Amino acid sequence: MRYIVIEEFADKSDGFRAYLPGAEFPRKGLEVSEARIKELSTDANALHKPLIKEVPEEKKEEPKKAP
Repeated sequence: MRYIVIEEFADKSDGFRAYLPGAEFPRKGLEVSEARIKELSTDANALHKPLIKEVPEEKKEEPKKAP
């Protein structure tokens, strides 16, 4: 699943790395637990508001076959 940042925050679990709105979360190469995703996507965090949201995966269309 993909997530994007909707509110600016510094991730305490990633050396206080700054995440700005529109950025992907987590950054490339970082593994994040489901518990951490839940914490950041709800108000169960230090800022008491959702900081990330899930982005639906884009479906790849198969090329159309010629008749």
